[in-house]
Amino acid sequence: MIAGIFLRKQKKIDLTPLKDIILNTLNQFNTADKIGGYQNENVLLVQTTRFNTPESFFDPTPYIDQASGNVIVSWGILTNRDELAKEINLPTKELKETSDAEFILKSYLKWGENCPSHIYGDFSFVIYSKKDNSLFCCIDHMGVKPFYYYLCEDYFAFASTVSVFHNLRIIPMKPDIEWAAKYLLHLSMDFVKTAYHDIFKLRPANCLTVARDNHTIREYFTFNPEEDPSLGNIENYLQIYRELLNKAVSSRIRTKYNLGSETSGGIDSSTVTALAAKLFNQPIDNLYAFGFAYLEHEPQYILQVSQRYGIINNFICCGIENNIEDVKERALKILGSPVEHGNATFHTIFYKKAQSVNIRTLLSGFGGDEFVTTLHGNLALEQLMEEKKYFDLFRMLHGNSITRPLRFIKKYCKQKFQFKKAEFNQRFLNAWNQRWPYCVIKDEIIDAYDLKNKYFDTAKFDAGYTNINKFTLENRFAPFVPTRMGNCSLLAESYGIDYHWPLLDVRMIQFFLSIPSSMKYHRGTGRYFHRKAVDDFLPKGLNWKPNKYMGENVRENVREDFRENEANIIFNTSGLHDSLNQIVDTRKLDKLNSLRDSRNNKEINYSYSMNVCSVSAINHWLKTFH
Repeated sequence: MIAGIFLRKQKKIDLTPLKDIILNTLNQFNTADKIGGYQNENVLLVQTTRFNTPESFFDPTPYIDQASGNVIVSWGILTNRDELAKEINLPTKELKETSDAEFILKSYLKWGENCPSHIYGDFSFVIYSKKDNSLFCCIDHMGVKPFYYYLCEDYFAFASTVSVFHNLRIIPMKPDIEWAAKYLLHLSMDFVKTAYHDIFKLRPANCLTVARDNHTIREYFTFNPEEDPSLGNIENYLQIYRELLNKAVSSRIRTKYNLGSETSGGIDSSTVTALAAKLFNQPIDNLYAFGFAYLEHEPQYILQVSQRYGIINNFICCGIENNIEDVKERALKILGSPVEHGNATFHTIFYKKAQSVNIRTLLSGFGGDEFVTTLHGNLALEQLMEEKKYFDLFRMLHGNSITRPLRFIKKYCKQKFQFKKAEFNQRFLNAWNQRWPYCVIKDEIIDAYDLKNKYFDTAKFDAGYTNINKFTLENRFAPFVPTRMGNCSLLAESYGIDYHWPLLDVRMIQFFLSIPSSMKYHRGTGRYFHRKAVDDFLPKGLNWKPNKYMGENVRENVREDFRENEANIIFNTSGLHDSLNQIVDTRKLDKLNSLRDSRNNKEINYSYSMNVCSVSAINHWLKTFH
């Protein structure tokens, strides 16, 4: 992890004592294997390194180029080391002992601020140019490793976590009331904004240059949404996709320790776990599978990959973390603001187990639904209809010689005579309409920030879209993607674990976008292209399972149990913080509580637990830091 301060015009800040404050914050729960820093009269740079990959043991922490005097602090890994070595003419014999940080700095020395166009991986880094007295900051394409910063005329501060800024006590930490109100409606996730007025996040695929008198933010990469039919038949696309998929996994499992992989029994996580088993260069005994099993058929699907590849270490969890208060307290200290994505804390039970068996890399299948396996392949039908490719559309429809023509006629007539396209996803809109009456935010705050319209905007979801790539890039590559990864990365790091999401590999996503949509859906089968790609190594019953259904809950919804435990804790606390009283209408909250007590209504219980847990998180945050 990294942090630092760059003095622009203010020279009165004594940087020396700040180093220990930063290191104590970054190491508050788990001391890194190596710590270090660089300091002169203008800048303080701090890095903590956790040994994991073979080359991480050679990271100087930080790396300083002796010829130029440039310094780099970095967090994360590169996934194109071999290619990069050729581009910068690094001798093969030096490759094994060259840290990722050194690779990045050598890339910077060769290409300057265009270096992000040549590097791939999960990272954030800062390079100090001694000659120019400036900082070059960068985050990876998808925003895996979060980068927070504060910038004013006098100085610039950056860190992997907001908690550093709290402890430095030189940065204005004014809570953002609008952010807090949005948090209560689960609208707070943002590419740039944070819980604080003056603290920002660096957007995925962006770089920031800060000099004494100026600063610039630049986007170094954007996805190309255009399909490319030039490869011809599907087998040519499958071959390249398989190569990229293998690379996405293999480049993220280069650990010297045991390896963990989450598996839900679904296609995405099973793909990652199966490839990890195939490609891991250690004995299979060093691979651990982690899964939650709350539905009646989940265990059998979760274990299919383990059975096929002989994974003997299977941690299948059927309960929840009991120490909710400890989990919340730890998360707040690590993040410096409330958790925005629940998986970060819900997976604590995995982090603890992984830490206990010497795992330092944990894989997840998150990102498949959103990008490369895509749950929304049915949009290919809408796209073909829109493009008037009727023959291709007819071939993609499922059914026999009677039902398929009827389906075609129905779809054609619907498109031809539908004068107004649906504005909302009806299923989402129905749920949102049920939940809105239980909103506990004051009416004046709702009006001031236009929260009702913003809330219902999210119910549009896929309505009106007739193009898979457009929907993917506009709706699925949303703030929840880097927010989930950022929250999870920080929580896992506090247990000494590096979290990775291979299905969010940027080069694989870009290639998937280029694949003709007609190959992504076939006769009622979604995820068709990905299923074809992995059919050789995934169990058939799992890979061609027609839907996500895995039976009924064996017990009540466990996530609701998790929230219920939180809710019970909340009402034992006393009072709301003054700032929260500006937002929350306690009469609405009391009314919701009384409705919950008097009715056995699932929607009311759900709204109660969600509202109360959100209020609790904001209240705990404000009382802790303000």
